[in-house]
Amino acid sequence: MALFRILLLAFILSGVFKFVTRILIPILKMRSAFKAQMHAQQQTPSSQAQQPTPQAQQKTKSAGEYIDFEEIK
Repeated sequence: MALFRILLLAFILSGVFKFVTRILIPILKMRSAFKAQMHAQQQTPSSQAQQPTPQAQQKTKSAGEYIDFEEIK
């Protein structure tokens, strides 16, 4: 009977060890990497996201210079 308990305990412990190493540890690593990435994004200046791109600035400047052409006969 003692041998059965030892084998059962070893089987249960190996199952727990496999669960922790194959499933739980990668999930925890992914979570910490995600937190680090979010923290890095929050550290970047938010003014860069609000500044218009140079192309958008050129479009707005040239939009006021449009002259409607009418052909005279």
